[in-house]
Amino acid sequence: MDKAKRDRLIELAKQAGEGAIKRRLAVGLSVSGIDADGQIARYIADVELGLSEADDPNTKWVSNEDAKAGWAAKRANLMKRTKGV
Repeated sequence: MDKAKRDRLIELAKQAGEGAIKRRLAVGLSVSGIDADGQIARYIADVELGLSEADDPNTKWVSNEDAKAGWAAKRANLMKRTKGV
């Protein structure tokens, strides 16, 4: 990944981390124990992994239709299991 893209990802990750902390404060949740630098590093690693997987010609892609059908089946199964609860 070139430096400009990596720098942009770092900036986006920082903004996302700051946003998460602000949301937690807004609803009265504790922010102690939040490792912002660790969150940023994990986010960047996840994005880099996703980009490398997306660039891999051997990656198996799932169509949107297949994904929707799969989740609809899971939802229907869950509704059957919880009916009457």
